[in-house]
Amino acid sequence: YYFDRNPSLFRYVLNFYYTGKLHVMEELCVFSFCQEIEYWGINELFIDSCCSNRYQERKEENHEKDWDQKSHDVSTDSSFEESSLFEKELEKFDTQRFGQLRKKIWIRMENPAHCLSAKLIAISSLSVVLASIVAMCVHSMS
Repeated sequence: YYFDRNPSLFRYVLNFYYTGKLHVMEELCVFSFCQEIEYWGINELFIDSCCSNRYQERKEENHEKDWDQKSHDVSTDSSFEESSLFEKELEKFDTQRFGQLRKKIWIRMENPAHCLSAKLIAISSLSVVLASIVAMCVHSMS
């Protein structure tokens, strides 16, 4: 099992669970920090008073860059590495024959949360797998 989260932030998360106070990492951008604490289920209200003002200032600086929209769009893939890998995968389709169609199919197969049709594909795929398991069990019993 590969745990694809920012390892340098984990110390702060662990410290938060020990002390109940969260400190902001200087080297991590506000956007990434917010995504990471969102992943760990930590609310911004737990940021300690020594870091709160600086965090809010940095957040307001990035607010003009449509920070809230970015946070909402990328929150499904909460790490920067995952989103950059996803973008690299999508770029492969740009040069291929029927690239746009292949890209749409790939997104629906890889990301069930993308849209309703992707959810239906995932449910039907899971149903087929479960049906085959049940059929094998029933067949082996006779």
